[in-house]
Amino acid sequence: MSLKHNHQIIEDQIRGILDARIQYIDYQTNQIVSSITGIDFQSVHKPDLSVKELNEFNFAHNQCDSFLTAMEEFSKTKRALLLLRAKLRPNNGQLILDLLQDQKYISMTEKQLERYLEEHEAAQRKKDTYQPLSS
Repeated sequence: MSLKHNHQIIEDQIRGILDARIQYIDYQTNQIVSSITGIDFQSVHKPDLSVKELNEFNFAHNQCDSFLTAMEEFSKTKRALLLLRAKLRPNNGQLILDLLQDQKYISMTEKQLERYLEEHEAAQRKKDTYQPLSS
């Protein structure tokens, strides 16, 4: 079995991990959307809301805020996972796997993550092209 074949197997496994996490984010997003769909925002436009209706609206508004915050987090995480998936190469598979295991990618912005991967790639290229002088 060649080294290139081993790298391809590892890359495929990491891609599978990324795809599974992306699919889970989609599942969580769908669950949140499902839980919100029962809210009736039409009552907001009625000029004479009762106390009960006002409380329901406030509850719905808070639910909506929670929903948007969760969606923002899911979206950020999904974008990071998609970026990792797009940047996955045989020479950075271990780095991406480490980011996934430690979940470091969650605390990084997209730009930080992209820069981190680029710096690793540049260091790897430099390492690969460096040839010590023979004595």
